[in-house]
Order: sequence, then C-alpha cells, then structure tokens
Amino acid sequence: MKYEISERDLNELSDAFLCLKTKNEIKKFLKDLCSTLELTNLVDRYKIAQRVYKGMPYRKISENLKCSTTTVTRVAAWVNQGKGGFQTVFERLDIK
Repeated sequence: MKYEISERDLNELSDAFLCLKTKNEIKKFLKDLCSTLELTNLVDRYKIAQRVYKGMPYRKISENLKCSTTTVTRVAAWVNQGKGGFQTVFERLDIK
C-alpha cells in the first residue's frame, strides 16, 4: 500500500463527499469506504481533536478516551499545525 495521495485522488474523494446530501448518505458511504477498524480510528482521532481544540489536558484526553498520550500528541499536532481542516470544521460546528 502506498502512503502518498495524489492531488487528483484527493480531489476525487472530496468530490464524492461533496455529492452526498444527507448525514445518512455520508454514514453509509463511510461504512462502505472504510473497514470497521479504519472508521473506529477516524472517530477516535476526531474525538481527540475536539478535546484538544477545546483545550483539555492531553493526559485527561488519554484517560477519558483510553488512548496513549502519544496518540493524543500526534493528533494535537494535526489540530495545531495541520492544514486548518479541523479548525474549519470546529468553527462551523461552533465547537468551543
């Protein structure tokens, strides 16, 4: 499995999400696209990212979500120094 994503492939996947109209359609697509483990990992990362964004201490996140502080630190780097995707989502969802 390669670990590089071409801009074209990322655009195609983004377009697939953009064509979906309801939360139910998105959920069905995610369940078709991802294995249970992959989807669980995505949900876990999202939960960690929310808590980092809200300013919760890393150790507390780790304890509450039963994950390593290494995982929390890694996700925190994406939240704080990533491409801005988390910030866009959290601002639009009014997560504070």
